[in-house]
Amino acid sequence: MPQMRDEACCSENKKNNKKNGWYEDVIKIDFTTIKLKDMAHQQNKSLLAALSNCAAECNHCATACLDEQDVKMLAQCIKLDIDCADICALTASLIARGSQHGIHLLKECTEVCNACADECEKHAQMGMAHCKTCAAACRQCAEECTKMAA
Repeated sequence: MPQMRDEACCSENKKNNKKNGWYEDVIKIDFTTIKLKDMAHQQNKSLLAALSNCAAECNHCATACLDEQDVKMLAQCIKLDIDCADICALTASLIARGSQHGIHLLKECTEVCNACADECEKHAQMGMAHCKTCAAACRQCAEECTKMAA
């Protein structure tokens, strides 16, 4: 049954290309698509690394903030950590698979990373090492996103 559907859908293609069967044409298209996505992944390695590192550091920072004595004072930091980790993870996923929508998130990612870094830097000055590490990761990520969005 699927063979009849394939023949019906692609009979014109088979007439034009008798040497190559329908399946062979589809495979060529798939390999081209995979190759383009792989090229996008290779070209964006530093961005993907920054996004992944930022997401990991933000998740760690949020968890470490919850272990601090004055958690209420760190509420905004925790919220921004979560937002930043989520936007970085989503952006990394879209960029890694070559989605046309990934580029749209870079500006938003830069904005959230900078906001998170600003907040974390306040707490880093009070000796919270996890916030210092997170702020550095956020700044690096914002820089990579800005570079790619330009």
